[in-house]
Amino acid sequence: MNRGFTLVEMLVAMALGVIVIGAAVTMFKNGSDVATLTSQRTQLQTDLRAAENLLIQDISLAGAGMPTGGVSVPNVVPAPRYGCDLTGVCYSSQAFPTLATVPVTPPRAYYVIPGWLRGPVVTAGQPATDTITVMYTDSNFLLNEYTAAFTIPGTAANPLATQITFTLPAIPPITPPQAVNDPTVGLRIGDVLLFTSTKGAALAVVTNNVTAGAGTFTVQFSPGDILHFNSTVATSPVQQMIIASGTQLQASRVNIVTYYLDQVVDPGGNQTTRLMRQINTSPAVPLADNIVNMKFTYDTYDDKGVLQAELPDGGETNATPITPTMIQRVNLAALTGRSPTAGVRGFQGLNLQTQISVRNLSFKDRYK
Repeated sequence: MNRGFTLVEMLVAMALGVIVIGAAVTMFKNGSDVATLTSQRTQLQTDLRAAENLLIQDISLAGAGMPTGGVSVPNVVPAPRYGCDLTGVCYSSQAFPTLATVPVTPPRAYYVIPGWLRGPVVTAGQPATDTITVMYTDSNFLLNEYTAAFTIPGTAANPLATQITFTLPAIPPITPPQAVNDPTVGLRIGDVLLFTSTKGAALAVVTNNVTAGAGTFTVQFSPGDILHFNSTVATSPVQQMIIASGTQLQASRVNIVTYYLDQVVDPGGNQTTRLMRQINTSPAVPLADNIVNMKFTYDTYDDKGVLQAELPDGGETNATPITPTMIQRVNLAALTGRSPTAGVRGFQGLNLQTQISVRNLSFKDRYK
């Protein structure tokens, strides 16, 4: 006679089944959590690395194509500045010169500008974050291959000396330059120009769309620009170059790039800190979310030629202040990302550190 399972046997079997299924579910959940955390960490690391790579690229280019020692800017009120877009929004704006303890007349725009404690306070009880600004010429746009000439002041066409004309040279260069008004890489309103000649160097901001003629391109740099570079004061650098017309003149486009942290609040009231990159007068662009700290130090030489390592302000507050032209290396002391863990209370973080040689300053300005 066949006998079935007893109630006790069925209960034991069901209990064992529940234990096995529960263990399997727990293992699956743990595995899923680990996969999610790994994916989050990978994404955080990818974002940080991408942002760090762009930051390294910009810092390593600081001073490329620029004259030794910085560029004089107009000694006017309001003072020339950086970090503002064409709409008048200023992100991490500072006026030149950036070092109040290093008075310079006329003021100068330097190629590495430390921004010690000039960023926002992200973590309560911690110091403010840093910013950094670098400047270099744009080697992708071959504006320097054109023959450049200021319109002589006092003419009906240009009474305030705020116009420059670009013409292709009689003997075309091996690599033909792009059109000055090229829609992809050409000059746009808000671009910053560097003028250099035997009489010095000056910066100006493009204020109108490029006008094309028969083999020529005309660019305006009228007063009232958002960065306060353009000036018709006779003593301003650009006007001094115009007065000394007849000297060989070159023009290049310049990138003034500022990195800083920005805090935004979404519609749900959640606050996010982003790493931002702002160029010339363009709107700032976010590079990475959930960046909670950015700190720099600087290796530089003092007035006696002694190396000063890891100065957070680049030597601004030294007893004998050091100008930014002496910076040899930028140390990224902290680029810290932190994101909330999915499904689990808490955060996971990652901190990157690196050292960046400012080679275009190291081999020029130290031996000025």
